[in-house]
Amino acid sequence: MEQLAETLAAPVAKALLGKGVLPDDFPFTTGQKDLGNPLSGCDLSPIDFAAFAGSCGAEGYRCASADDVRPTIAQALRSPLRR
Repeated sequence: MEQLAETLAAPVAKALLGKGVLPDDFPFTTGQKDLGNPLSGCDLSPIDFAAFAGSCGAEGYRCASADDVRPTIAQALRSPLRR
């Protein structure tokens, strides 16, 4: 796609689902940015999955080390939320 756009010096309109086809800074790219919309994408790291689980009404657990895995699983299995 890049080679074709460069050869023809033609603009390429990108839809959101085609985001990965061409880089956002490709000189012939048009689309979301040209429509006045921000470029899509966001940084989702680091994700606190334990907090996310809590925000969904579940319980979230963290393991800081490999030694924490067994006791954390045991704790989760004792949870009153477990069915």
